[in-house]
Amino acid sequence: MSVSKRGGVYWYEFWFHGQRCRASTGLNNKTAALRAEAIRKAELAEGRAGIRARKATPFFEKLVNDEFLPWAKNEHRAHPSTYVRYSVSAKALVPFSASTGWKQFRRALSRDSKFHVQRIFRPLAQTGI
Repeated sequence: MSVSKRGGVYWYEFWFHGQRCRASTGLNNKTAALRAEAIRKAELAEGRAGIRARKATPFFEKLVNDEFLPWAKNEHRAHPSTYVRYSVSAKALVPFSASTGWKQFRRALSRDSKFHVQRIFRPLAQTGI
């Protein structure tokens, strides 16, 4: 029950499937605002509001296994330890990418290695992903 009053009107705020839902109830009665919040939560739970639970996508795993690792193996033939390092890192990244959203995954990667992430994701950005 996160209902708060701003400017004489009650607002609700809660999280649903990793997305923040915050809106004005347009009401100045706290009890009515709590009911409006409950109605909104019920709409979301029933799928009537357009926000649905995201399905896990194997896209990153497919990208790593089908494109990145074969490319790295070919690119670093003279330095096989580089390929080994990439494949070991990929094993850790694949479960991490599955447990977080795509945007959060890109954001987490870009904090540490912005240059490499831009090089990897630049072709993906051109495809509209």
